[in-house]
Amino acid sequence: MALLEKNKKADTQNGFGTASSFQNQPENANWGNFGNDYGNTNGNPFGNNYGNGADNFGGSPFGGTGSFGGNDGFGTVNYNMTGGRPSLQQKTETHFSKSFLIVSIIASVIFFLLGEVIYRTLITDVNSVFFMGVYFAVFGLILSSAFFIVSRVIGLDITSKKILVSGICILMLLVLGIFFEFIYELNFGSTMVQTDKYIFAIDNSGSMQDNDPNQERVAAIKKLLANREDNAQFAVYSFGDVIQCIRELNPISNGIDDFATSPSGGTPIVGVLSKIMEDMESGTLPYDEGCQVILLTDGYATDTSFLNFELNKTLKKFNKKKISISTVGLGYVDEKLLNNISGKTGGISVTTDNVDELEKAMASAVRVTDSSRNLLSSRARTDHNWLYALMRIIFLIILGAGFLGIKLAATDDTTNVKMICISSMIGIVAGALVMEIGLNLILSEFFARLLMSVLFGLMITTIEKTVMTMSQGGLGDIGIRHF
Repeated sequence: MALLEKNKKADTQNGFGTASSFQNQPENANWGNFGNDYGNTNGNPFGNNYGNGADNFGGSPFGGTGSFGGNDGFGTVNYNMTGGRPSLQQKTETHFSKSFLIVSIIASVIFFLLGEVIYRTLITDVNSVFFMGVYFAVFGLILSSAFFIVSRVIGLDITSKKILVSGICILMLLVLGIFFEFIYELNFGSTMVQTDKYIFAIDNSGSMQDNDPNQERVAAIKKLLANREDNAQFAVYSFGDVIQCIRELNPISNGIDDFATSPSGGTPIVGVLSKIMEDMESGTLPYDEGCQVILLTDGYATDTSFLNFELNKTLKKFNKKKISISTVGLGYVDEKLLNNISGKTGGISVTTDNVDELEKAMASAVRVTDSSRNLLSSRARTDHNWLYALMRIIFLIILGAGFLGIKLAATDDTTNVKMICISSMIGIVAGALVMEIGLNLILSEFFARLLMSVLFGLMITTIEKTVMTMSQGGLGDIGIRHF
């Protein structure tokens, strides 16, 4: 009996407590080495249910839940025990593709810069109909190459079928570009009517004292008019320090020697054109439909703005009245500005470096107005102006659909096709409106083509990405909080 009591007492005070692992309590039930030494509130270093798992009559290796904690001198360590085995789970994440957006903008700008060089170099030297098809096909080729590179980098599938679809879209841009340009250049009515009324705007800035000290510009005008009919009428405006009419509109028979200039001041090109239009609107300067303005300058305008809003508004008025403005540049001039002025009103632009050739240049400018047009330039007003406006918008939208096909060919089912289609169509319609409405209101041809290129090439989408995650199990989460 004494021996039995002794064993029972020892059983109560052993290191594993009263209940052994066969009793589902390997920890110290009341007190002992594991209970008191590790400072767990309940004396259970591994929680309340350590030992119910595998090798302990069923369950997981650690079973149940529990925790223990301690201070290691650097911080608090918390262990969270959760039941079950770890498992891999598949998760789909959707994120916005910055790569496609950035690359689409860069590719569009690169094409625009290249296209401007080609456009300015070849548009007057090669067949404009064929040129337009090549222009849009090259744009499609650059976009397609850029999008396939991005697709390869981010791991999208690129198949021979996709490359074939992209090639078909590029070919479509070539063929439709040629066809649409051919239709757009057809004349469905009369263009501006040429009359025998000429308005000369002569640069009278201080620089003319050096570039034309002998006033060859005045002599060129007089020689030019000497070959015209006596009933032809002309007026002369000068612009420098002062913008003024130095000869009112009268027949040549009244004399051509009654005007001269005295150079001084800046080069207010916008100002003199605005003055001429004001005089026309007030009745001070009579005009006929088809009346021609010839602007002569030797430098850069001193009164332009970033978007040339005032200039474009004035040019729109000239175009509406079917009055062309031809420009003659002497020496180092702003050819871009002069081309914009003449292009938006149906005139022509002529430049010369030699003052002795000024008469020839002036004679080239005083001619039947230029009625040529293309899908990428300003358009002189015609009898059916609304028809050409509608054609340009529709033709550009259809061409823009070719760029949409190129975008879709470079993607797969992980991209948001709906987002690509909606954003692209918005950009395409906006680009077409920029080329028609924006160009006729405030934008120069340069900025209009830049905006069209970016809007047509814009690629906006999200991409789905599948990731693998591990569910909690085994020892569960381990969190360490440092002080």
